[in-house]
Amino acid sequence: MLFRLFFLALLSLVAVVWWRGARVREIAVHAARRTCTRLGLQFLDDTVALIQWTPKYERQRGLHLVRRYRFEFATDGEKRFEGFVDMIGNELHGVILSPYSEPTA
Repeated sequence: MLFRLFFLALLSLVAVVWWRGARVREIAVHAARRTCTRLGLQFLDDTVALIQWTPKYERQRGLHLVRRYRFEFATDGEKRFEGFVDMIGNELHGVILSPYSEPTA
């Protein structure tokens, strides 16, 4: 009985972490897409990839996760450039674009 209760609690915890992670990923995709649109860039593949996941403790916020997502963008549809979305908990911390060149006319 105790094992079943422990297993159910563990399964519930995994489900909550996955669900919250999916929501944070949606926020990251939206931030990357919005940044690319605002700058006249093409947001490629319509996705972000989680590349870093770090637990962090702060007095004001308590324990939370710091996540970094990677995405690709283009100026003209040919050469790909790299960008990053940083999230603290479920809040957007920033969007970083690697240096890119404007397409020649």
